[in-house]
Amino acid sequence: MKEIQIDPEISEFLNSYTIDYPNEEEMETSIEYILSQVPQKKKRFASFKTSAQTIIANSLREMLMFNWTFWALNSVFLFFGIMSLTVFQTDPYLTLFALAPMPFIAGIFEILKSQHAGLTELEMTLKYNAHQIVSSRLLVVGVFNLFINAAITALCLQVDPGLIFSKLLLSWTIPYVLVSGIAFLIAMSMKSNMVSSVLLTVWFVFCYVMIQTPVTQEFLMQLNGFKAAAFIMAGVIIWIVHIVKIKTFNIRSQGI
Repeated sequence: MKEIQIDPEISEFLNSYTIDYPNEEEMETSIEYILSQVPQKKKRFASFKTSAQTIIANSLREMLMFNWTFWALNSVFLFFGIMSLTVFQTDPYLTLFALAPMPFIAGIFEILKSQHAGLTELEMTLKYNAHQIVSSRLLVVGVFNLFINAAITALCLQVDPGLIFSKLLLSWTIPYVLVSGIAFLIAMSMKSNMVSSVLLTVWFVFCYVMIQTPVTQEFLMQLNGFKAAAFIMAGVIIWIVHIVKIKTFNIRSQGI
């Protein structure tokens, strides 16, 4: 192998070039500065607390950006529930069952509007990433749905104090957990602005058929604690899957 010939002037310049190495004191100072910039590992509880505070604070901002149609639809649902119980005197248990998941289904469009608009990847570059934004919107819609269900339950007890509270609770808890979970599962696999409208229509048809069918009414009215717990547990499992998907940005339509 031939040796590379270097110009004498260049060789002389390179040989004369010296590197000033830092002394021990300067190295210690640099190490201390670098260590001071390394973030301290938080304990699990502290990390969870910080994350929860961030999501709650972001939820308040996201709530202000919700479209007026979300609030209008939920006002209609609340008004319909009040009229059904006070004027039409419908069955309180069936009324709660039918109304329970509607606010959440109506809010799915708001929760996934970034996905439908193709902005998920952009949100991942922001201070509050896609995971935190979707979680914040979920919190707003979920808590608001819970508030409406609690308000209708209180009205039921006001109209008829003889109603069984535990039965009222189960009447809306099952669809609130299970049906909303299934609806969100379907919505995450679809990329359409009409997903909330389609799901609401399907739920309306299902409730109408259920009300017209004595067998399904009897099944709902005679639902025992074991069967109710099984339905609720199924809903919880579905929501655990959702949480894992959201946390890992596993949104199929965005390929992330």
